Amino acid sequence: MLPATFFTSVNRSIVSSRVRSIAPMVAPAIFSCRHITHSAALLKAKKKHSNHHELVDEAPEVVNPKQILKEIEDKFKLTLQEHQKKINEIKLGKSNPKIFDSLKVSIAKDLQPFPSVAQTTTKGRNLLVTVFDPSLVKHVVSSILSSGLNLNPEIDPKNPQLLKVPLTAPSAETKKETLKALKNNLEHYRHSITNRHSLASIRAHYLKEFKGNKEDSIKKLVNEIEKVHKDYSNSIHEQFKKVEKTL
Repeated sequence: MLPATFFTSVNRSIVSSRVRSIAPMVAPAIFSCRHITHSAALLKAKKKHSNHHELVDEAPEVVNPKQILKEIEDKFKLTLQEHQKKINEIKLGKSNPKIFDSLKVSIAKDLQPFPSVAQTTTKGRNLLVTVFDPSLVKHVVSSILSSGLNLNPEIDPKNPQLLKVPLTAPSAETKKETLKALKNNLEHYRHSITNRHSLASIRAHYLKEFKGNKEDSIKKLVNEIEKVHKDYSNSIHEQFKKVEKTL
């Protein structure tokens, strides 16, 4: 008669053998179940990071037509303001008290900005230049005479620090020069591509972002941009026509 331990050992061996035969079939079902899902929007937005070799998720860019149109209009308004400001300066011509602001005054082999040495105001048909330091009067006079503005300063006999610069009455020639300057100014703020603040440059900057985009919403936005540009182009021309009538 066999001992009980014999049957226990045999039973364990049989169970172990059955487990080993079943394990290969069970294991794949347990360890191979891994599912990763992404939305279509996220998959489209995936791209490689410029500094790392890994994929990052970015939300797709959303175009806000109202915001873009507001940005463009704000920039167009600033352009019209700058254009009008320049119109006023051109119209004043030589009677503009800022006419000497860009000049340099030679003092002891050094060049000083004109406004740091003297102040200019207008009175009637004269420019009045007040020199802060009486010892610099001759240097200021030399600066004006060599400016190419064809203006001749005269020292006030009652005040050696005051220069009077007579202005000639407007002539047909000066009006012609003023009109030419106004036309150039109009083109600079309306059509110039080299001036990034011109209407044309602002328009081009925004339209290039949508070049080749065939979406209906983008086409509609482009049409709105063109309409706004046309309106402001007409407005800036009206500014010119208004001042032209006063010459």
